[in-house]
This record gives sequence, C-alpha cells and structure tokens, in this order.
Amino acid sequence: MEHKKVANDIVAKALNTGDTVPFGRWRLACRSLLDIHEKRREAGVASLARQRLIEIIDEGAEPKALADAGETLGWLGDTRKLQTFAAIEGGDYDLEELGPHTIEPFEISRYPVTNSWFAEFKAAGGYTTESFWSPEGKKWRQQNTPEQPMFWDERRWKCPNAPVVGVCWYEADAFCRWLTTEQKDGHTYFLPSEVQWQAAAAGNEKRKYPWGKEITPDHCNYDDTKLEKTSAAGIFKIGQTPEGVADLAGNVWEWTASDYHRKLVVEDFEYDTNLEELYRKKDLKKYIAALEDKKRKIPVLRGGSWIDSARICRSAVRDSIFPLYRDSDIGFRCARI
Repeated sequence: MEHKKVANDIVAKALNTGDTVPFGRWRLACRSLLDIHEKRREAGVASLARQRLIEIIDEGAEPKALADAGETLGWLGDTRKLQTFAAIEGGDYDLEELGPHTIEPFEISRYPVTNSWFAEFKAAGGYTTESFWSPEGKKWRQQNTPEQPMFWDERRWKCPNAPVVGVCWYEADAFCRWLTTEQKDGHTYFLPSEVQWQAAAAGNEKRKYPWGKEITPDHCNYDDTKLEKTSAAGIFKIGQTPEGVADLAGNVWEWTASDYHRKLVVEDFEYDTNLEELYRKKDLKKYIAALEDKKRKIPVLRGGSWIDSARICRSAVRDSIFPLYRDSDIGFRCARI
C-alpha cells in the first residue's frame, strides 16, 4: 500500500481480466480499491471500477453479490442518475383495498431518496430553514432540535447510494419543500399520496407486486433476501415497474401524504408530545392503542422493507405509524407535478 502505482496496477489488471457471475474477481478488485486512499487512486482505475460495478448490476447476480457491488459502488462514487423521475399516466384506476380513483398525471422518483441526496438538503441548511418545515414539523423540530437523521453517523446505514433511513414524516416533508425551492424547475415536489403510490406500484393491471405476480429474493430486498440491512438503490433490475420505478417493494417503507384511517390526503400531521413520551418510554400498550384511535390522523407507509416478509411487500399493503417515528426500515421518495 506504500506504492501507489503498484497498488493501482494490481486492481487494474484484475478489472481488465474477464469475469462472470457472480463476478467475484471484479468485486474483490473494487473492494480493494477502497483500501487505497481516495487521493492515491488513479482516476482511470477508479472509473473502470465504477464501470465494472455497474455492469454487474446490469447483468444481474445473486442478491448478496448484487448488494456487495451496489455498496462498493456507493462508496467509490455512484455515477448512475438516482435523482430522476418517471411519468405515471393519469386516468381511472381500480386499486385493491382503496377502490376506484381518477388520478391526474404525475411523476414519481425512480428511486427512494438516497443518503447522498438527503445530504444536499442537510448541507443547504434544511434543518434550520423555517420555510422548509410544516407547522407541525416546526413543533417537532423545536422540541427535538435535530441536526440530521437518526443513524446518520453509523456506516451500516450511511452508504451514499442507499436509501436514507431514520427520517420521520416531518423530515421527509421538509425535504420535498426544500426540493421545490432548490430545483426552481416549475415543478412542485411532495410526498405521494397512497393512491399515487399504489398507481405507480400496481398500475392499471393491478399487479400483485410492482413487477408482476411472483416474488423471489432476486426481485427486491426483503427478509428472504437475507441482506439484513438496506441495499443500494436500483440494484434489483427485475424488480422494477414497467415504467422503470425501482425499490417500490422492500428495502425501506416509504412515507406518504395520506391519512391511514380516513384514506385521505392531508397537508400535515399533528405532533403530539405525549406520544413522543410514550415512544421514548417504550410504553407499547398505550402507543399501539393510540395508533388504533381512528380519530387520530396518522400517515400511511407503503412498500415493506428489508426486514419484512413477501406478503408485506405486495403493492396493496398499507401500514401506519406516527409521523415522529424514525427507524432503520423507513425512508421515502418524492413525487412531482
């Protein structure tokens, strides 16, 4: 490791040698490149490493090999465009559990919001700029004085191209408000309603899963995939929708703008300090009772996560949690009109 040229030449030789599924040679070479300080990596070798990792993702491999390639790519610097949006057709949709709805055309982000994208919000003063926060979000922020997501300093959850986790509903909403201001592209960015989310996931065909009828560990990151944490966005190519929207099943639950009990879109969710106290004390009996109180407005979660079963990852499954909740299996994606 004291000889920059020798170290880079070793990696380059491995990357210039052919490899096949599960691409063990290329993956080992790319991981080895991470052991070389960023300033001592030759630009051409680093570029070739990123190219090989993207080839692995595009070609496909067993889930653990894909996850390894995706994570290494994240730490080397993912050059894929992970901030793009897909158009979802408007029209009449008959959605399982939700019934018939007429939906206006909209766009949804192809990938969940990643750590690197959320870092832009944080660097732009997202946690301290009043205008980015809803009225209830301001109350939550004033009470908790957050500076970053939960787990932000833990490497396990911090890979740049993995979904951001440990964000509550108020943080996700603030990100969308910031994005509208930041982009200045004529679009308004927001958390999708559960109707919009399900239209993107199930389509007019009422797909059981975002890609079709069956699920295997090759489709997405759920409990049977056995990755035991989040994975880089978009590595499961066969798990995308026909419109190219990735990770709608598994990886992380996603916040929506819909109220669970009323099945209606709301602009904000009440911040309740009493609930936060129950949450901190882990008083689960009272906490769950409050969740089941149909008079309360609580946001819908969609999609299932890395820790959930195949059944939970279905397009029609709904779940809920209080808007102040932050955990390692919850993230979000944006929509825009």
